Formats: sequence, structure tokens, C-alpha cells
Amino acid sequence: MPDSDYSSRFAEAMRQAGKTPHEVAKELEITYQAVQKVLRGTSKMLRADNNVAAARLFGVSSEWLATGKGSRTVAEEPAKAYRRQPDSTPPPPGDFTRRAPPSESEWSVLDDLRVLPQVERDKLLADVRNRAEVFRAYTREVLGRASKKGR
Repeated sequence: MPDSDYSSRFAEAMRQAGKTPHEVAKELEITYQAVQKVLRGTSKMLRADNNVAAARLFGVSSEWLATGKGSRTVAEEPAKAYRRQPDSTPPPPGDFTRRAPPSESEWSVLDDLRVLPQVERDKLLADVRNRAEVFRAYTREVLGRASKKGR
């Protein structure tokens, strides 16, 4: 059973973190009005990325903040159990045939993805794939122009 509604969980977590609506808006880089709408219950909830950022700011679990389910508190290092230790040195610059082990910031993103509801995770990953394809097409175009100039 979810623990109250999003607005109540948000207000409680914000209060316990000692933050004001103005501080939350500034730190999350969203409008004060967006924070006020959540607090008044006139907005269902923050976007998934802002919910994760708010949870970190408040020191609570993003899953709990979003749904009221799961533990309210954040585990010290939730991803340690599934982090694979690097089995090789990072590839040299320009070697795109091997991948380097994930950096700490990449693990942090994976941690955040892990706690998102599946529907939100699927939307986000689809968006990332689309943006990566656009980037690859642009890179191919630029490299093609550069090779034509070099001839």
C-alpha cells in the first residue's frame, strides 16, 4: 500500500531535509511554481529525472518518493552488489572496439535507472537510444565531409 500521496511525501521529505520551496526550486533548477504545484497537489508529481534529483536532495529513496512503496531511506551503496569489477584496463584513446568499464558517474546513472518505475525507465532508454542514433548519424556525416576534404 502506498504511503500517502506524492504531495504529502514530497512535503514531508522536504521538511525533514530542512529545505524551503525556494531552495528546492533553485537546487533542482525548476520553477518555484512547479514546486508549489506539487506541494498543493495540483501537479501529480515531478518528472522522473526531477523526482530522482529531489530524492537525492532530501536524502530519501526515489522509489519511495515517487510511489510510496519500498524503503523510505536510501541504502548506503545500493549498487555495490551488482557492480562488476573491471577485468581489463581501459582502451587507449581512439580504440572504439572495446568498452571501458563504467565510471562512477555512469554507475550513479545506472543506480538512478534501477529505481525508476519500468514504464519511465523504458521511455528514458528509448529517448537515449534515439539521441544516440542522431549523434551517430551526425558523426558519420561530419567524418564523411572531413574525408572528402582530405582527398
